Amino acid sequence: MSTISMKKTTTLTAEQYVAGLTDVGPVRSQTFSNSADDALESHEINTAESWADVTEGGGGAWERLRHDWSEQRRGE
Repeated sequence: MSTISMKKTTTLTAEQYVAGLTDVGPVRSQTFSNSADDALESHEINTAESWADVTEGGGGAWERLRHDWSEQRRGE
């Protein structure tokens, strides 16, 4: 399994930033324009363990990902 780490300088609070990354709901395209809301499929969401298994994409490119936000580091 691949792991992708992201670093972003922003005026958002850490909580707002994580909320945007982890919102796998029906308005995901408002944050990620390449994600088509009508084709977003949430296979499983486990908020207690901080992960979600979703298929998302758009324009002919799709991917199934396990989003895991259990380890959040700041200022690295």
